[in-house]
Amino acid sequence: MKKYFLYMLLAALPLAFTACSDDDDDNNSEAAPELPVPANDDVAAKINFAKTPAEQSAGIDFIEFTETGKTIIKFKETSDVIEPNRLSVNLQKYLNGTYTVVKGSDYRTYTVVINGNYYATVKIFLNGTTFNTIYMEFYNERSFSTSAFELINKKIEQTATTKLCREWTVSSARLRAKGELTYAKDFSGAADMTAIWEYAKSKDSDFDMEKPSQNKIVSGIIFTKSGTFAILYLNDENDYGTWDWADVKNGKLAYTWMEDGMGSKFEKGTATFDVRKGQYAITLDTDVESNKNYELELTFYLK
Repeated sequence: MKKYFLYMLLAALPLAFTACSDDDDDNNSEAAPELPVPANDDVAAKINFAKTPAEQSAGIDFIEFTETGKTIIKFKETSDVIEPNRLSVNLQKYLNGTYTVVKGSDYRTYTVVINGNYYATVKIFLNGTTFNTIYMEFYNERSFSTSAFELINKKIEQTATTKLCREWTVSSARLRAKGELTYAKDFSGAADMTAIWEYAKSKDSDFDMEKPSQNKIVSGIIFTKSGTFAILYLNDENDYGTWDWADVKNGKLAYTWMEDGMGSKFEKGTATFDVRKGQYAITLDTDVESNKNYELELTFYLK
């Protein structure tokens, strides 16, 4: 069965904070730059309403405040969604915005802005160090209050987790074939998956991965300590999934696409995060459906 090019590649390798292997021609002795702790690392949180009746949570499945000040809101499939463009019903399952936060002795107040418009205020009350009640008020004064939520625990391994969990910009990409077919090609800027697919097809007429949408230009990737990741596109809706450490000692992680990511549920996968050419990079590696026996390696260089 054909699969989209990026997602076939994504169902591949472990993610590791290690140097490249000696036979990798990207490998060198340059050290990657130091990474600052993200500005909102201490107030980042994911609030899950998956088991809360839609009428008690305005149809929200989860709301996440990321380490870098972004907000991700996912809605339940059947709900009237309150939109920043003032429409009462919207078919989008995700909204993306930014937030600011005020911390009190027994509460946190997050103010959410989407597309430059005030969207909602989320106030979380604490009992000691435990969140026990959430009050959320939207721009149109609709509101709800509930104790029926789950606060997703953050991953506590600090060194590797803090490196990974931030918003990355894709500065360039590299496609490399190894085996019976050998080549390497660099692509500058955000990763245009259509252009990369066309190059792979030009090198192998039997290449049998489905051509991606013209809008699939990967501009960035977000990882959060609550276990969410997002693939960011320049001109298309983002794709989302969950991740967890598979082998934190060796920096390896596994991921699963969320059910409605990319229109259907894709299988689990793994990837490799390392240092190449003095930059952090994520490398995806997979066998190819072709009459030739070779592997494809796609590297996203990050900053």
